[in-house]
Amino acid sequence: MSLRGLEGKVKQLRIRAAERLTELGTKDGTINRLKAELAEKAIVLAALETRDRALKQRLNTTEEELSSSERALRDAKRVLADKEMQLAWLTMHFKEPSPLADGLRSRRGIGRPNKNAAASTAEIHIRTIRSAPPIAPAGPFRGMIDRDDDPAEGHRGD
Repeated sequence: MSLRGLEGKVKQLRIRAAERLTELGTKDGTINRLKAELAEKAIVLAALETRDRALKQRLNTTEEELSSSERALRDAKRVLADKEMQLAWLTMHFKEPSPLADGLRSRRGIGRPNKNAAASTAEIHIRTIRSAPPIAPAGPFRGMIDRDDDPAEGHRGD
């Protein structure tokens, strides 16, 4: 081989080496850019995971509050239903003709009600109150009182 052939080959090798170095530089730049993007995405991912944990905790707290509110609402509805039942019962028993009310309506003399009517009405009210259904306690004591048990007679559940 001649010296010129060798010089040509060396020149081509230098050109190829320069091209490969240029390619390596371009690829190195791309790798660095991708690493920077990866680091940014890792930071965003960490922030999103932190936000996700905070939102899950907030959701759990809200669900617990909702559950507590639902329990309180159910208890309030039970108490209201008991009170409505008692009111209906009392209304039913107090709608009986009342001698006191009749005496007040007739207004004898100077506006005094009939004294006998007042005494008999008091007896009716006392009997009505004694026979009224018991008020069921709210909360943890609910269900401990049987509506059929008369507190004056003692406990019959044994």
